[in-house]
Amino acid sequence: MNEVEYYQGETRNLSFQVTLNGAPLNMSACILGLEVRRTLGYGPPYITKADTDFDKSQAAAGVVSVLLTVADLSDVGTHYGQLAIKDSSGRVYKARTFTLIIKPAVVFPVHDLSTDIQVITATSDVVELSVS
Repeated sequence: MNEVEYYQGETRNLSFQVTLNGAPLNMSACILGLEVRRTLGYGPPYITKADTDFDKSQAAAGVVSVLLTVADLSDVGTHYGQLAIKDSSGRVYKARTFTLIIKPAVVFPVHDLSTDIQVITATSDVVELSVS
């Protein structure tokens, strides 16, 4: 099972590279959906993303991404997600379940930097930070 770790309160792009029988799956004409649950099995989803939420600029090469917001990454703990892909013929593919671990936000015990930090933006594995 693939595992992704983020910190509470971040905004991150979650990317998927999808293959079918070893070759990239062209998802240009596919409808995508993502659900993340707090437990394995059936239950109400904690995070739900619709097709229009996905960046499909690289879908022909089998790569799509979706933005996880501060609200999406607010609940500390281990969660389980699955990407669903519906092709133009109506066939539905489901990617393997992945684990989304949301760790507690970093606390600065020595000095509170919250008044010094102007902008925090995170995309993929690149974090940009402007400090005054």
